[in-house]
Amino acid sequence: MKCLRRLAYITAAVVVSIAVWTLPLFAQKQVQALPTDTLARYGPHVITAADFLERFELMPYPLKDNRARIELTKQEFLQSLVAEKMLALEAQRLGFGQDTVSQEMQYSLQRLFTRDEVYKRDVTAHIRVTPEEMREGMGRYPWELRLIVYRRVSTKEGDILLKKQAISKNKEKTFETSRDMVFAPLDTMTVDFGELEPAAETIAFGLKIGECSSPFLWGRNDWRMVKLVDKYANPTYAKQSVPDQIAEVKKIVSRRQEDSLAARVFISFLGPQRAEADPALVRELADSLLHIIKSDSTNHVKKSFF
Repeated sequence: MKCLRRLAYITAAVVVSIAVWTLPLFAQKQVQALPTDTLARYGPHVITAADFLERFELMPYPLKDNRARIELTKQEFLQSLVAEKMLALEAQRLGFGQDTVSQEMQYSLQRLFTRDEVYKRDVTAHIRVTPEEMREGMGRYPWELRLIVYRRVSTKEGDILLKKQAISKNKEKTFETSRDMVFAPLDTMTVDFGELEPAAETIAFGLKIGECSSPFLWGRNDWRMVKLVDKYANPTYAKQSVPDQIAEVKKIVSRRQEDSLAARVFISFLGPQRAEADPALVRELADSLLHIIKSDSTNHVKKSFF
């Protein structure tokens, strides 16, 4: 592999040298034929500065960060680009890439590049972190929360319990008395800023220690309550410098915006599409699940839930 790479570099270097030496003569005959930022020629085609910059910016390469040899690194990138184009021309001359498998691979790559370009234009380019979002994030990032998450069992009884708890002198006792009848403990979790969906996070960070939230929609159709057990310093925040803290908060807010924008773009593409499940298949699946539960129901039930 190293020998092939070295051969490609040498070949590309020769081609670039020839191109550089012949470019003035060629320009005298066909001034309008070449772009003004032409760096090299391969066959009837050219490599422009725009082609080179796109490759240089997008391709990962450890030596790009070495400022002492940056000119040599750029030269290597140009040589590899010329070598790649020469190999592609030779493959085309030999008839490679015209078979069904190669055509399918090219089509898949085109779809991949199209998806990435759409993502850059419709998602990444529209991310805007506001000062309000930064202030909110900087206020939450220093803290880590310990929460108990409850699933609501009874809507009516849950509302009554919240009213009782609001006027009770011992809110903890009032809640614990009715907990298993109205709310089933689901999970205990430790969360940092950016780990919950925004609506749930706003509710959790607005609680005092020992306080339980009102029921709220978690996801699309699941009603939950959260209780703040403890609140303490975020160890990651404590180890960072102020610039690093600001950068981390900005990254979290940007990621949230990106996820939200990506979901909307995704829906805009798939919204017109329609999928229908085969009713017979759904019934067969339901019958299979029911058979599994009935065969040993004790292993599949917990607090009245299967």
